Amino acid sequence: GYRMIAVDGVDVAGTSPDLRTTQRMQAHVPLLLHGAARRVLQVGFGSGETTREALLHGPDAYHVAELNPDVMREARRWFPELATSGYETFFGDARNTIRTSRRRYDVILNDSTYPGISGSSLLYSADHLRNCRNRLEPGGFVSTWLPVDLPPESLRVVLATWISVFPESSFWLPTNCLNK
Repeated sequence: GYRMIAVDGVDVAGTSPDLRTTQRMQAHVPLLLHGAARRVLQVGFGSGETTREALLHGPDAYHVAELNPDVMREARRWFPELATSGYETFFGDARNTIRTSRRRYDVILNDSTYPGISGSSLLYSADHLRNCRNRLEPGGFVSTWLPVDLPPESLRVVLATWISVFPESSFWLPTNCLNK
């Protein structure tokens, strides 16, 4: 069987092929597109696979903003094969971490959870996205996971908000898995 980690009843990471595809894409696509990311921030830890995969690109600094310390503890317990080192963790609300930080990043992986979950929708807000943009080095960019099974109006709102902050954006949809 597959293993999965869920937060507030929503699967956020795991070992099924669909989840692993999502986790790997969240690491490799943005870092390959950037090409020379030295400083990376990941919002949300999940099982640790995105972190492990992103560290393969050899950034000088890799930071993880994780709201719930239990996520990291359970990830190490249930996904020991994904355990890695080489990153620094900031526990707390990622929005506040980004808003109050003076650090700048080449890539921010907004690997947040489903926007319909309490609090998570704020990680798709214009304020949060503008704060992310303000933490970017020249030529840097933000990547976010977005479920496409949202109600159509909600999906339109999230996409319109994203485009209002990042007008030069692209939308990537893997066709090799059914994961939302």
